[in-house]
Amino acid sequence: MNKHKTLIHKFIQSNPHLDYIISFCKKFKINNEIEIYIVGGVVRDILMSKINRTKLDIDFAIDGNIENFSNRLGYELDAKILHTKQFNAFHIENNDYSIDITHTRKETYPKSGSLPLYENSNITRDLKRRDISINSIALEIDENEYKIIDPCNGIKDIKDKLIKINHPNSFRDDPTRIFRCIKFASRLNFGFERESLDLLEKSSRYLDNISNYRKNNELKKIIQNEMIKEFHLFINKYNFTKFFPKNFMNKISMIDKKFWDKSTIEEKIYFSIFEDNLDSKLLFVTNLGLSKQSKQKIIYIENIKQSIINNELKIGKEKELISNIYHCL
Repeated sequence: MNKHKTLIHKFIQSNPHLDYIISFCKKFKINNEIEIYIVGGVVRDILMSKINRTKLDIDFAIDGNIENFSNRLGYELDAKILHTKQFNAFHIENNDYSIDITHTRKETYPKSGSLPLYENSNITRDLKRRDISINSIALEIDENEYKIIDPCNGIKDIKDKLIKINHPNSFRDDPTRIFRCIKFASRLNFGFERESLDLLEKSSRYLDNISNYRKNNELKKIIQNEMIKEFHLFINKYNFTKFFPKNFMNKISMIDKKFWDKSTIEEKIYFSIFEDNLDSKLLFVTNLGLSKQSKQKIIYIENIKQSIINNELKIGKEKELISNIYHCL
Protein backbone atom coordinates (compact mmCIF):
# COMPACT_ATOMS: atom_id res chain seq x y z
CA MET A 1 0.00 0.00 0.00
CA ASN A 2 2.96 2.34 0.65
CA LYS A 3 3.94 2.33 -3.04
CA HIS A 4 0.40 3.41 -3.92
CA LYS A 5 0.59 6.26 -1.41
CA THR A 6 3.91 7.29 -2.96
CA LEU A 7 2.36 7.24 -6.43
CA ILE A 8 -0.57 9.37 -5.25
CA HIS A 9 1.70 11.80 -3.40
CA LYS A 10 3.94 12.26 -6.46
CA PHE A 11 0.97 12.83 -8.72
CA ILE A 12 -0.59 15.40 -6.39
CA GLN A 13 2.70 17.30 -6.22
CA SER A 14 2.97 17.26 -10.03
CA ASN A 15 -0.58 18.54 -10.57
CA PRO A 16 -0.95 22.14 -9.30
CA HIS A 17 -4.77 22.12 -9.62
CA LEU A 18 -5.17 19.00 -7.50
CA ASP A 19 -2.50 20.14 -5.04
CA TYR A 20 -4.35 23.44 -4.59
CA ILE A 21 -7.67 21.74 -3.84
CA ILE A 22 -6.14 19.28 -1.39
CA SER A 23 -4.37 22.13 0.42
CA PHE A 24 -7.76 23.82 0.77
CA CYS A 25 -9.27 20.58 2.15
CA LYS A 26 -6.51 20.18 4.73
CA LYS A 27 -7.00 23.74 5.98
CA PHE A 28 -10.77 23.29 6.02
CA LYS A 29 -10.50 20.18 8.21
CA ILE A 30 -8.53 22.05 10.87
CA ASN A 31 -11.51 24.25 11.77
CA ASN A 32 -14.39 21.91 10.88
CA GLU A 33 -15.59 18.55 12.14
CA ILE A 34 -15.63 16.80 8.78
CA GLU A 35 -14.19 13.81 6.90
CA ILE A 36 -13.19 14.49 3.28
CA TYR A 37 -12.61 11.75 0.72
CA ILE A 38 -11.67 11.82 -2.96
CA VAL A 39 -13.48 8.90 -4.60
CA GLY A 40 -14.27 7.27 -7.92
CA GLY A 41 -12.59 7.60 -11.27
CA VAL A 42 -9.88 10.07 -10.37
CA VAL A 43 -8.45 7.73 -7.71
CA ARG A 44 -8.59 4.81 -10.15
CA ASP A 45 -6.88 6.84 -12.87
CA ILE A 46 -4.13 8.10 -10.55
CA LEU A 47 -3.38 4.51 -9.49
CA MET A 48 -3.28 3.52 -13.17
CA SER A 49 -1.29 6.65 -14.17
CA LYS A 50 -4.02 7.49 -16.67
CA ILE A 51 -5.07 10.90 -15.41
CA ASN A 52 -6.42 13.66 -17.69
CA ARG A 53 -4.17 16.66 -17.09
CA THR A 54 -6.24 19.22 -19.02
CA LYS A 55 -9.33 19.63 -16.84
CA LEU A 56 -9.46 18.05 -13.40
CA ASP A 57 -12.56 15.91 -12.83
CA ILE A 58 -12.94 15.11 -9.11
CA ASP A 59 -15.60 13.37 -7.00
CA PHE A 60 -15.70 14.14 -3.29
CA ALA A 61 -17.56 12.16 -0.65
CA ILE A 62 -18.09 14.17 2.52
CA ASP A 63 -19.01 12.99 6.01
CA GLY A 64 -20.06 16.23 7.68
CA ASN A 65 -21.57 19.56 6.67
CA ILE A 66 -21.58 19.13 2.89
CA GLU A 67 -23.28 22.44 2.18
CA ASN A 68 -20.71 24.47 4.09
CA PHE A 69 -17.82 22.60 2.45
CA SER A 70 -19.28 22.98 -1.07
CA ASN A 71 -20.01 26.68 -0.71
CA ARG A 72 -16.57 27.43 0.71
CA LEU A 73 -14.83 25.42 -2.03
CA GLY A 74 -16.88 27.10 -4.75
CA TYR A 75 -16.00 30.51 -3.32
CA GLU A 76 -12.31 29.56 -3.11
CA LEU A 77 -12.30 28.54 -6.79
CA ASP A 78 -14.49 31.45 -7.90
CA ALA A 79 -16.71 28.87 -9.59
CA LYS A 80 -20.42 28.36 -10.18
CA ILE A 81 -22.14 26.04 -7.68
CA LEU A 82 -25.14 23.91 -8.63
CA HIS A 83 -27.18 22.08 -5.98
CA THR A 84 -29.35 19.03 -6.77
CA LYS A 85 -31.74 18.86 -3.83
CA GLN A 86 -33.08 15.37 -4.61
CA PHE A 87 -29.71 13.80 -3.75
CA ASN A 88 -28.25 16.75 -1.81
CA ALA A 89 -25.41 16.82 -4.35
CA PHE A 90 -23.28 19.79 -5.40
CA HIS A 91 -21.47 20.47 -8.66
CA ILE A 92 -18.70 23.05 -9.02
CA GLU A 93 -17.18 23.93 -12.38
CA ASN A 94 -14.83 26.44 -13.97
CA ASN A 95 -12.20 26.26 -16.71
CA ASP A 96 -9.85 24.13 -14.60
CA TYR A 97 -12.15 21.97 -12.48
CA SER A 98 -15.27 19.84 -12.66
CA ILE A 99 -16.13 18.75 -9.12
CA ASP A 100 -19.03 16.63 -7.81
CA ILE A 101 -19.69 16.50 -4.08
CA THR A 102 -22.03 14.12 -2.25
CA HIS A 103 -22.41 12.97 1.34
CA THR A 104 -21.17 9.49 2.18
CA ARG A 105 -24.31 7.38 1.96
CA LYS A 106 -25.94 4.02 1.54
CA GLU A 107 -28.62 3.34 -1.05
CA THR A 108 -31.60 1.05 -1.45
CA TYR A 109 -33.56 0.39 -4.64
CA PRO A 110 -37.32 -0.16 -4.13
CA LYS A 111 -37.43 -2.04 -7.44
CA SER A 112 -35.15 -2.78 -10.37
CA GLY A 113 -34.29 0.32 -12.35
CA SER A 114 -35.81 2.80 -9.91
CA LEU A 115 -33.89 5.77 -8.63
CA PRO A 116 -32.32 4.91 -5.26
CA LEU A 117 -33.45 5.95 -1.81
CA TYR A 118 -30.49 7.09 0.22
CA GLU A 119 -29.48 8.00 3.74
CA ASN A 120 -26.22 9.36 5.09
CA SER A 121 -23.73 6.73 6.16
CA ASN A 122 -19.99 6.11 6.45
CA ILE A 123 -17.34 5.84 3.74
CA THR A 124 -17.18 2.03 3.77
CA ARG A 125 -20.89 1.66 3.01
CA ASP A 126 -20.62 4.44 0.46
CA LEU A 127 -17.89 2.61 -1.46
CA LYS A 128 -19.66 -0.75 -1.31
CA ARG A 129 -22.82 0.73 -2.88
CA ARG A 130 -20.91 1.71 -6.03
CA ASP A 131 -20.82 -0.12 -9.35
CA ILE A 132 -17.46 -1.88 -9.66
CA SER A 133 -14.48 -2.42 -7.40
CA ILE A 134 -11.99 -0.29 -9.36
CA ASN A 135 -14.34 2.70 -8.94
CA SER A 136 -14.75 2.03 -5.21
CA ILE A 137 -11.44 3.25 -3.82
CA ALA A 138 -11.26 6.36 -1.63
CA LEU A 139 -8.42 8.66 -0.68
CA GLU A 140 -9.02 10.18 2.75
CA ILE A 141 -7.54 13.64 3.12
CA ASP A 142 -6.09 14.25 6.56
CA GLU A 143 -4.03 17.14 7.86
CA ASN A 144 -0.74 15.25 7.58
CA GLU A 145 -1.23 12.20 5.33
CA TYR A 146 -3.42 10.32 2.87
CA LYS A 147 -5.21 7.10 3.74
CA ILE A 148 -6.35 4.68 1.03
CA ILE A 149 -9.67 2.97 1.75
CA ASP A 150 -10.35 -0.06 -0.46
CA PRO A 151 -13.08 -2.34 0.98
CA CYS A 152 -13.81 -4.04 -2.38
CA ASN A 153 -10.18 -4.86 -3.25
CA GLY A 154 -10.21 -2.52 -6.23
CA ILE A 155 -6.42 -2.07 -6.21
CA LYS A 156 -5.94 -5.82 -6.66
CA ASP A 157 -8.49 -5.81 -9.51
CA ILE A 158 -6.61 -2.95 -11.18
CA LYS A 159 -3.43 -5.04 -10.96
CA ASP A 160 -5.26 -8.12 -12.30
CA LYS A 161 -7.07 -6.03 -14.98
CA LEU A 162 -10.52 -7.23 -13.93
CA ILE A 163 -13.99 -5.69 -13.92
CA LYS A 164 -15.81 -6.93 -10.81
CA ILE A 165 -19.18 -5.76 -9.50
CA ASN A 166 -19.49 -5.07 -5.78
CA HIS A 167 -22.54 -7.20 -5.04
CA PRO A 168 -24.74 -9.76 -6.87
CA ASN A 169 -27.77 -7.41 -7.22
CA SER A 170 -25.79 -4.64 -8.87
CA PHE A 171 -27.28 -5.02 -12.37
CA ARG A 172 -30.78 -5.64 -11.04
CA ASP A 173 -30.66 -2.51 -8.90
CA ASP A 174 -29.29 -0.21 -11.59
CA PRO A 175 -29.33 -1.69 -15.11
CA THR A 176 -27.30 1.25 -16.50
CA ARG A 177 -24.35 -0.48 -14.83
CA ILE A 178 -24.51 -3.02 -17.67
CA PHE A 179 -23.37 -0.30 -20.06
CA ARG A 180 -20.86 1.11 -17.59
CA CYS A 181 -19.17 -2.26 -17.01
CA ILE A 182 -18.87 -2.92 -20.74
CA LYS A 183 -17.62 0.62 -21.32
CA PHE A 184 -14.88 0.42 -18.67
CA ALA A 185 -13.78 -3.05 -19.77
CA SER A 186 -13.41 -1.84 -23.35
CA ARG A 187 -11.75 1.46 -22.45
CA LEU A 188 -9.21 -0.06 -20.05
CA ASN A 189 -8.76 -3.34 -21.97
CA PHE A 190 -9.77 -5.31 -18.86
CA GLY A 191 -11.37 -8.72 -18.60
CA PHE A 192 -14.26 -9.71 -16.35
CA GLU A 193 -14.22 -11.51 -13.03
CA ARG A 194 -16.03 -14.81 -13.68
CA GLU A 195 -19.08 -14.29 -11.45
CA SER A 196 -19.51 -10.71 -12.66
CA LEU A 197 -19.49 -11.88 -16.29
CA ASP A 198 -22.05 -14.61 -15.53
CA LEU A 199 -24.36 -12.08 -13.89
CA LEU A 200 -23.84 -9.58 -16.70
CA GLU A 201 -24.76 -12.10 -19.38
CA LYS A 202 -28.03 -12.87 -17.57
CA SER A 203 -29.01 -9.23 -17.00
CA SER A 204 -30.37 -8.03 -20.34
CA ARG A 205 -33.97 -8.37 -19.08
CA TYR A 206 -33.34 -5.63 -16.52
CA LEU A 207 -32.87 -3.03 -19.28
CA ASP A 208 -36.66 -3.05 -19.73
CA ASN A 209 -36.90 -1.52 -16.24
CA ILE A 210 -35.24 1.78 -17.16
CA SER A 211 -36.57 4.60 -19.30
CA ASN A 212 -35.58 5.13 -22.93
CA TYR A 213 -33.96 8.36 -21.83
CA ARG A 214 -31.62 6.57 -19.40
CA LYS A 215 -30.75 3.88 -21.95
CA ASN A 216 -30.14 6.32 -24.77
CA ASN A 217 -28.16 8.61 -22.50
CA GLU A 218 -25.74 5.75 -21.78
CA LEU A 219 -25.43 5.10 -25.52
CA LYS A 220 -24.81 8.81 -26.07
CA LYS A 221 -21.97 8.74 -23.52
CA ILE A 222 -20.45 5.78 -25.32
CA ILE A 223 -20.49 7.34 -28.79
CA GLN A 224 -19.21 10.65 -27.41
CA ASN A 225 -16.38 9.38 -25.24
CA GLU A 226 -15.17 5.94 -26.27
CA MET A 227 -12.74 4.80 -28.96
CA ILE A 228 -15.70 3.74 -30.98
CA LYS A 229 -14.22 1.24 -33.45
CA GLU A 230 -12.43 -0.56 -30.63
CA PHE A 231 -15.64 -0.53 -28.61
CA HIS A 232 -17.56 -2.11 -31.49
CA LEU A 233 -14.97 -4.87 -31.83
CA PHE A 234 -15.09 -5.42 -28.07
CA ILE A 235 -18.87 -5.91 -27.82
CA ASN A 236 -18.78 -8.33 -30.74
CA LYS A 237 -15.89 -10.27 -29.21
CA TYR A 238 -17.85 -10.80 -25.97
CA ASN A 239 -21.21 -11.20 -27.73
CA PHE A 240 -22.57 -8.14 -25.91
CA THR A 241 -24.50 -6.87 -28.94
CA LYS A 242 -27.74 -8.12 -27.30
CA PHE A 243 -27.50 -5.21 -24.85
CA PHE A 244 -27.55 -2.64 -27.64
CA PRO A 245 -30.08 -1.62 -30.31
CA LYS A 246 -30.18 -3.76 -33.43
CA ASN A 247 -27.58 -2.59 -35.97
CA PHE A 248 -25.92 -0.34 -33.37
CA MET A 249 -22.58 0.83 -34.84
CA ASN A 250 -22.74 -1.76 -37.64
CA LYS A 251 -21.21 0.73 -40.08
CA ILE A 252 -18.62 2.19 -37.75
CA SER A 253 -15.66 0.50 -39.47
CA MET A 254 -16.51 2.38 -42.67
CA ILE A 255 -16.35 5.85 -41.10
CA ASP A 256 -13.22 7.97 -41.27
CA LYS A 257 -11.72 8.43 -37.79
CA LYS A 258 -10.86 12.10 -38.29
CA PHE A 259 -14.43 12.82 -39.37
CA TRP A 260 -15.83 10.88 -36.40
CA ASP A 261 -13.61 12.62 -33.85
CA LYS A 262 -14.79 16.09 -34.87
CA SER A 263 -18.39 15.18 -35.75
CA THR A 264 -21.40 16.64 -33.92
CA ILE A 265 -23.50 14.59 -31.53
CA GLU A 266 -26.26 14.48 -34.16
CA GLU A 267 -23.84 13.04 -36.72
CA LYS A 268 -22.59 10.50 -34.19
CA ILE A 269 -26.15 9.41 -33.39
CA TYR A 270 -27.03 9.17 -37.08
CA PHE A 271 -24.05 7.01 -38.04
CA SER A 272 -24.38 4.84 -34.90
CA ILE A 273 -27.86 3.75 -36.03
CA PHE A 274 -27.26 4.33 -39.74
CA GLU A 275 -29.46 1.44 -40.92
CA ASP A 276 -32.48 2.46 -38.84
CA ASN A 277 -35.28 4.39 -40.50
CA LEU A 278 -35.75 8.11 -39.97
CA ASP A 279 -38.53 7.65 -37.40
CA SER A 280 -36.27 5.52 -35.21
CA LYS A 281 -33.47 8.07 -35.40
CA LEU A 282 -35.82 10.91 -34.48
CA LEU A 283 -37.26 8.87 -31.61
CA PHE A 284 -33.72 8.33 -30.27
CA VAL A 285 -33.16 12.10 -30.31
CA THR A 286 -36.59 12.76 -28.74
CA ASN A 287 -35.95 10.29 -25.92
CA LEU A 288 -32.74 12.13 -25.11
CA GLY A 289 -34.61 15.42 -24.86
CA LEU A 290 -32.42 17.05 -27.50
CA SER A 291 -33.54 20.23 -29.24
CA LYS A 292 -35.66 20.80 -32.32
CA GLN A 293 -32.45 21.83 -34.08
CA SER A 294 -31.01 18.38 -33.38
CA LYS A 295 -34.01 16.75 -35.03
CA GLN A 296 -33.63 19.04 -38.02
CA LYS A 297 -29.96 18.04 -38.31
CA ILE A 298 -30.93 14.35 -38.35
CA ILE A 299 -33.52 15.05 -41.08
CA TYR A 300 -30.93 17.01 -43.04
CA ILE A 301 -28.48 14.08 -43.00
CA GLU A 302 -31.25 11.66 -43.94
CA ASN A 303 -32.16 13.83 -46.92
CA ILE A 304 -28.55 13.70 -48.10
CA LYS A 305 -28.55 9.92 -47.75
CA GLN A 306 -31.76 9.58 -49.77
CA SER A 307 -30.41 11.93 -52.44
CA ILE A 308 -27.35 9.70 -52.79
CA ILE A 309 -29.51 6.57 -52.99
CA ASN A 310 -31.71 8.19 -55.65
CA ASN A 311 -28.68 9.54 -57.54
CA GLU A 312 -29.96 13.09 -57.12
CA LEU A 313 -27.22 14.60 -54.97
CA LYS A 314 -25.57 17.86 -55.87
CA ILE A 315 -22.20 18.08 -54.09
CA GLY A 316 -22.20 20.99 -51.67
CA LYS A 317 -20.16 22.09 -48.68
CA GLU A 318 -20.62 18.89 -46.65
CA LYS A 319 -18.01 16.85 -48.55
CA GLU A 320 -16.77 14.87 -45.53
CA LEU A 321 -20.29 14.07 -44.39
CA ILE A 322 -21.30 13.00 -47.90
CA SER A 323 -18.17 10.88 -48.32
CA ASN A 324 -18.86 8.98 -45.09
CA ILE A 325 -22.49 8.38 -46.04
CA TYR A 326 -21.26 6.94 -49.35
CA HIS A 327 -18.92 4.62 -47.48
CA CYS A 328 -21.78 3.33 -45.33
CA LEU A 329 -24.16 2.59 -48.19
